[in-house]
Amino acid sequence: RIGAILIELASAFGALSQMPIPMFAKNDSFEYVWCNDAFLALVEKNSQDIIGKTAKDIIAESAKPVEKSDARLTAGCVNDSYDLSYTMQNGSVKKLLVHKHICEVQSEQFFIVGVMIDVTEKSELELEYKTAIETTSDGFWIVEAKTGKILDVNDSYCKMTGRTKEEMLVMSIRDIVALESDSEMEAKIKAIATAKQSHTFVSTHKRKDGSFVR
Repeated sequence: RIGAILIELASAFGALSQMPIPMFAKNDSFEYVWCNDAFLALVEKNSQDIIGKTAKDIIAESAKPVEKSDARLTAGCVNDSYDLSYTMQNGSVKKLLVHKHICEVQSEQFFIVGVMIDVTEKSELELEYKTAIETTSDGFWIVEAKTGKILDVNDSYCKMTGRTKEEMLVMSIRDIVALESDSEMEAKIKAIATAKQSHTFVSTHKRKDGSFVR
């Protein structure tokens, strides 16, 4: 039974070797038994540096989240995801999102298969975005175009309206707009979404105490 499954896995892994997404498989001792070319390129290592090794052998300084994820999977989770920071040979740090799935072969024997997604650029853009909106004295908020639900808001806007961020994130734009009707507000949002560019308009918002922000 085990031999047949290993043959099937070897066939499947062979088909995945050229996939552009970094992929790997580990055995029930948490040793890497397979990885594709994209994985090797990402971690800047050869297959002999990976196969038969554990995460602690390969990335001792970053192994903790890997080991915690393996523990969650063996404790009963079928799927697991986590963030991982990996230091490249040139000293730069890659931000990775790892998704893993446990495949049981038979009682107490299993494989863990996973994919790694490079989210470094996304993380850097998010940091730039957070820095920009949190350091400005202008009020800043983002709403979902279809529902008007507030998705994000900065501290400056919270201070203007006398509300906490937690309070704001359960509200919609209709809760804070003072003078426009729902249809007028929807028309403004629709105009922005349709144009797909910046749109300037004047709006009066309500503070928590009922006074207006102009």
